[in-house]
Amino acid sequence: VFSCTSVFGSRVVTSLSAIHLGATPAVVGAIMSLYFLTPMILGLFMGRLVDRAGVAIPMTLVACLLVAGHALPAAFPSLWTLALSAACIGTAFVGTVIALSSATAFVGGVDDRAANFSWFTVGTGFGVGLGPFLSGFAIDGLGDRAASLALCLWPAAILVLLAAMGRRLPQVAASTPQRKLPWMGLLRDRRLRAALVASVMGPAGYEVFLFVLPVNGTRIGLSASTIGTILGASAVAIFVVRLAMPLLARRLRDWTMVMAVLFGMSASFLLLAVVTQTWAIFLLGIVMGLAQGAGQPVVMSMYFTASPAGRQGEAAGVRGIMQNAFSTISPVVIGGLGTILGLGPVLAAAALVYAWGSWFSRRQLAA
Repeated sequence: VFSCTSVFGSRVVTSLSAIHLGATPAVVGAIMSLYFLTPMILGLFMGRLVDRAGVAIPMTLVACLLVAGHALPAAFPSLWTLALSAACIGTAFVGTVIALSSATAFVGGVDDRAANFSWFTVGTGFGVGLGPFLSGFAIDGLGDRAASLALCLWPAAILVLLAAMGRRLPQVAASTPQRKLPWMGLLRDRRLRAALVASVMGPAGYEVFLFVLPVNGTRIGLSASTIGTILGASAVAIFVVRLAMPLLARRLRDWTMVMAVLFGMSASFLLLAVVTQTWAIFLLGIVMGLAQGAGQPVVMSMYFTASPAGRQGEAAGVRGIMQNAFSTISPVVIGGLGTILGLGPVLAAAALVYAWGSWFSRRQLAA
């Protein structure tokens, strides 16, 4: 909760601060891509660190990076410090995901993983909603710099929690394989490759939505608090559906759920390309939240189950590389093409990509 409130609150503050400083959509896209570029480079290192050191040390590093990322633009507001902030916070986020999801995978047995990840993502979903909601109102009421500085409270709380309860975090190390393959060798397994496609597309689609909404919302005249409220409602949808996921995970096949999730994202992108009414965008935000909330626990469980013993953290790092590569390119491409063509055609193209993802998932059901 603390990590995701910090990270997702920062994304709203960073994107709107950049717009307030006069940045074009292309520049905003370039800055937001840095949330994913450094994790793409450092994700494998973070995964191996988790395999060797456990959870507490990486999470301490995460908290320090978050403090630095929030304090920089508060002290020295400029597009350059916003870019550096995005790089620090993006690295912190991938460390959070790898460390805590790896720990979650080792609570209970394999049959418990889907339910465990559902509960784990309830916490992340709560933070995903709380961060944008509070940050939107903080910007309107206090200004960009104060909103950024206020976000330092969350990583400070992480450090206090680690000092008090860090020893209670679960160990993540498993048996070490006899022969260590290069990291690309992890992808020789067909199940792992298919799970990787699903686990990249779902979260990356929500990242695209998080980038598009502030840019498009500002263009059509929505206030920062309205944008924050829409993102908050989306996160509430994530939270609500994840409360039901332990039950749903036992009743529905994994690939059936992934197919529905990617189809819902495809339809939402297509509608976002044409609607301008606040209530309609609000409803689409809820749909995107439901899709993200239902999909993430399932694909995380699928991916960890398909990963080789003793290398779950490293496999999560590979997933982070792929996901962040996609997420790094997406804001730059969407921002650049959106500046030239407008966001409508770009969102229609995203809808086609996610329609393909739904079809791919349907094929896995028959495999």
